[in-house]
Amino acid sequence: MFSKKIEGKKVELIVVDPGKHTTKAIRTDMNAVDFRTKMFDNTEEIDVHGNSYSVIYDGKKYIIGEQGDEQSYDVSKTNLLHKLVTYVAITELADNESIIQLVLNCPVTIYKNKELRDEYKNYIFNNGKFNITVNEIEYYYEFENILVLPEDYGVVHRYPHLFDDKRVILVGLGGLNMNFLPIDNFVPDIEKMFTVNHGCNELETNLVNALISKLGKHVDHKDAPYILSQKGVKEKGNIRKDSTLVVEKVIYDFIGDIIQEIKRNGHDLDAVDVVFVGGTSGVIQDYIKSVIKHATIVKEPRWAAIEGSLKVGEIKYGESKA
Repeated sequence: MFSKKIEGKKVELIVVDPGKHTTKAIRTDMNAVDFRTKMFDNTEEIDVHGNSYSVIYDGKKYIIGEQGDEQSYDVSKTNLLHKLVTYVAITELADNESIIQLVLNCPVTIYKNKELRDEYKNYIFNNGKFNITVNEIEYYYEFENILVLPEDYGVVHRYPHLFDDKRVILVGLGGLNMNFLPIDNFVPDIEKMFTVNHGCNELETNLVNALISKLGKHVDHKDAPYILSQKGVKEKGNIRKDSTLVVEKVIYDFIGDIIQEIKRNGHDLDAVDVVFVGGTSGVIQDYIKSVIKHATIVKEPRWAAIEGSLKVGEIKYGESKA
């Protein structure tokens, strides 16, 4: 952990990736936390259950996490939900009343636009400080600075051998977004980066619709992650073979759409090394490898990018290390 002190206060480096599906955060000793990026107006003071947090911010009460019901499908991160999940993540990792050196991930479309990037940074910076009550404990923090990085870029520093002296297409598959980043010997080609709404949420929605059409029975969207992992719908304890065929077709179509989107933006995956990162990459990695045979799906794809962002933060704030 960083040991620098400012005016007697501890300084801590925290990385937060407030993804559309899941918020992940990590600190320098690799202690990490993750929870759903959802919120619920808790004016009625409902009891908190599961991987959720009771929150009071600016005098209003919320539930953040698994129990929440409001989820953001907007590419923008400048909204109360993403502010709250970022602050809650900090409280779970940093000592109370410490000074935070924050690394904050954002979609590449926001990163490319200085006005949007600064708006997001300043919104979270909150005039350099914030106080929040989480699970009945009052927290207060100050920010020394915020470094904004494009989502998924951190993997370049987590697995540098994959990018050393190469041009690589980096594809990040998350809950809502697909990030596309051409990397030239560690350096992102900012002009050619893009983000589209093509993540696990779309995959699961397509899967549920296809299964309902094929099976002629209701399929709950909440069952979609389990159907993906078990590659079919269970009936009396056994996987229906016809449902497995539906699952496979939906996944292959999803991968085909990725390839077509990249081609529409003027890139040929056959001509360069391809690296996949992000939680959705891990879920469908066998299918990705069967279609794009030279692709690499990094180890621990769900955490690889944020671990890499931590390395970038350590370089950026290196003067803060003992």
